[in-house]
Amino acid sequence: MKCLIKSLIILFIPALLFANTRTIAKVHSGDLIEFEGGFTIHLLGINAPDKSTKMGYKVYDFTKRQLEGKVVKLFTYTTNNNASGVVYDSLGYAYGQIVYGKGVVSRNWNINFNELLLKYGYAKVNKDMLPKDVEHFIDIEKRARENKLGIWQNTGE
Repeated sequence: MKCLIKSLIILFIPALLFANTRTIAKVHSGDLIEFEGGFTIHLLGINAPDKSTKMGYKVYDFTKRQLEGKVVKLFTYTTNNNASGVVYDSLGYAYGQIVYGKGVVSRNWNINFNELLLKYGYAKVNKDMLPKDVEHFIDIEKRARENKLGIWQNTGE
């Protein structure tokens, strides 16, 4: 039992020490988010429609209302568990996930924004950037498609 407790402490203390809590400064599109200080990410595992389209603007507006000005936890996708292994898209934006919650005093960090966009049908899975730990995104997209939500409303797919 003592060994299990030691293992849990060893696993969780680094995660707590390196939690990346940041404030979102600007939403550029449904899947491109800028934090205070200028660091910008592309949401990992998904692609939202371009905001020049009707649905794309709706997704952008939703993302802006949900996130802009909020304090969130950022998890960048890395290949080696440290900053030197951060993976970037073709435009130079890091891939990441955003987790946030409700409540000011005791935050309930239980909403994965990447998953939320898929759940509402506001994004498609980016199969070119889908690490194993987010392969469940495929099932979330499938349910949205079957229920004809968001981008799947008027498609024959």
